[in-house]
Amino acid sequence: MSVASHRSKASPSLPSTPARLGLSGFSSWRPGQRQVVQSFLQSSRPYVMLEAPTGSGKSLIAVAAARAMGARLLYVVYTRQLQEQLARDFPVAVIMGRNNYPTANHPSLTAEACELRPGRRHCPHCCSPRLRCSGPTPGCDAPSRCPYLRARALAEDADMVVANVAYLLHDLEAGGGLATGRQLLVIDEADELPSALVQHLTVHITADDLDLLGMGPPHDPSLPDAWQGWASEALRALDAACDRLSELLEADDDPFERAGLARDLHRLEALQPRLERLAAGGRSPWVAAVEDPRRGPFTLRPLYPAAYARGLLWGRTEGRVLLMSATVLDPAALARDLGLPEGSWERLSLPSPIPPERRPVVYMPVAPLSHTNAADTWPLAVRALDRILDRHRGERGIVHTQSYRLAAYVMSHSRHRRRLLGHEDAAGRSRALRRHAESEDAVLISPSMERGVDFAGDRARFAVVLKAPYPNLSDPWVEARLRAPGGQEWYARETVRALVQACGRVCRGPDDYGVTYILDAGVGRLLARHRRLFPQWFLAALREAPDGAALPEVI
Repeated sequence: MSVASHRSKASPSLPSTPARLGLSGFSSWRPGQRQVVQSFLQSSRPYVMLEAPTGSGKSLIAVAAARAMGARLLYVVYTRQLQEQLARDFPVAVIMGRNNYPTANHPSLTAEACELRPGRRHCPHCCSPRLRCSGPTPGCDAPSRCPYLRARALAEDADMVVANVAYLLHDLEAGGGLATGRQLLVIDEADELPSALVQHLTVHITADDLDLLGMGPPHDPSLPDAWQGWASEALRALDAACDRLSELLEADDDPFERAGLARDLHRLEALQPRLERLAAGGRSPWVAAVEDPRRGPFTLRPLYPAAYARGLLWGRTEGRVLLMSATVLDPAALARDLGLPEGSWERLSLPSPIPPERRPVVYMPVAPLSHTNAADTWPLAVRALDRILDRHRGERGIVHTQSYRLAAYVMSHSRHRRRLLGHEDAAGRSRALRRHAESEDAVLISPSMERGVDFAGDRARFAVVLKAPYPNLSDPWVEARLRAPGGQEWYARETVRALVQACGRVCRGPDDYGVTYILDAGVGRLLARHRRLFPQWFLAALREAPDGAALPEVI
């Protein structure tokens, strides 16, 4: 994608309101929105990074840019909640992974059980029973009855479609056409894209995978180099395993047994390009994580996703790219991590539209919290938290704990146990959010709410960051990245990104208000050493209250 090929012609002048772009419901621009859209339209760069703080209206900026360009838009987000929010606000089609759609004949089975693929038209899970298809037949109507394929067809035809990043990467690698003919690709929360690329590139081998392949792991599975030769052997075994599963699929009449076989087949097919990358080697060092040296699971991840980004993502998309986030802390570092060519990108930024006095961030250092000093510091943190909860009686809030262990400790030791809502895993997260929204004074205790959750208005008037969100050093990949050149800076940047995001869950717009408290004293060291990484709009709201006294009033 050359810079010259995207040099703007005379850019259209934006109308005085978004409604004049056909965006009903948006009668006016927020401060800076119109100017930043105009700057994007006038830019000659194929890639533009936009730092847009909480409340600045990123989604309207993206959709307005597409309308002004006359472009077909592919809008990429990270969560289902954001997809649903965009569908409420704009005329967009939504496409999700197969596991979000039932089959036509068996609602308890998802479209992951689908048996349709190139050259095969029949699928018993969606074929009309009246046709009595017993195998592949030109007359099978499964493609037109499959809820997933119908949603996919609508998405491909729509001028604006929303997908999540994992779906997009899978579709591009599989040769799908979701991005084809799209003149604008928008990626929200783009500072998370390097991590999403690593996640997609990850090779995860389970004991079931080994059984399907009929292989054991390499002699020393902790050595990444040992997996390179193993991957070459596995690719040969994979073809035979896929043929074997296809034969079993044809011979089995039970729909639920067939669904299990189809899922195994899909898993092996998705494993193939990952094994091919691993076997090729050379582009990036890999990191191996091993739970059981004989049976796994085994996880292999590239240390640097930039080495694969062009072949996987940028080389397979068309048109311009808008990378948006509230935390584009170091645009040059983000460009390196994403493999963007030098001179191909520029950064735009917006000020916060929310006055600092409506969104104060109060630093109340209690102690440097960690799991190693938990016996001494966690009781102090809970006592400070209880004082905050005393102050916010009758209001809903959110407490960021960074770990389930600390969340459980808070739930069992706080004086305000009656108000607290927690969850033990990702599956319980949605239930906890629903219960929180239904209560008048509930406080959500969670290690996984720092992104993708909107607590606007009375949904939460306060948030507490109990523990600083440092990357997990028990993860071998994090440890290897920290030891690599530039690792200390990377580690600080990741922590600041997560901290700023956690502090942006309450007070979501210019007319909103809310306060965030930070209790981990380790944040003081982060501010002293890496203050330049914090956005100015964040620092403008920062207040220090070392003893918890003289807390600011929220206007």
